[in-house]
Amino acid sequence: MTSRSLLKENAGFLELIQRVLDPLLVVASGVALYALQFGNLDFPRNYIFVLTGGFLLCLAVFPFFDIYRPYRGASLWAETQTLASAWTAVFAGLVVALFVTKTSTDFSRLWIGQWAIAGFLSLVVSGWRCAAGFAPCGAMGSIFASSLLPARETWGATWRAAWPLRHGPG
Repeated sequence: MTSRSLLKENAGFLELIQRVLDPLLVVASGVALYALQFGNLDFPRNYIFVLTGGFLLCLAVFPFFDIYRPYRGASLWAETQTLASAWTAVFAGLVVALFVTKTSTDFSRLWIGQWAIAGFLSLVVSGWRCAAGFAPCGAMGSIFASSLLPARETWGATWRAAWPLRHGPG
């Protein structure tokens, strides 16, 4: 069985994993920023509420923007725009919820702003990292796989060809 057919058979499972990992990554970036800014992990209840809301909104909103569909042939810019639109919708939903519940003053605006930026960047970088391993890895995955994997194979062949020359036999 080739690795391509193995990926094809498990594409649905890998997409499901990515649909859970993306929101977890967003929450992890929020937790890390909280720890850096406040020096501890003793979260007040309202921060737990926002992080949980971010997780749930990512689960609900990202599929509507089709960020988990294959992006073969699409430009990197188009894929990044789709991801940015989805993340903006999630964050707008959180901000609206904070204003409706009149709890927006309970949060550090610096933390909220940093989380908005870090959450988006973590999703983009995650897509790049996943694409280096296999194509069906969610947002940003397939476009990088189609462009990076052939280059990686070329680098590997070049390295293997040069290895005996550099280090000699044995």
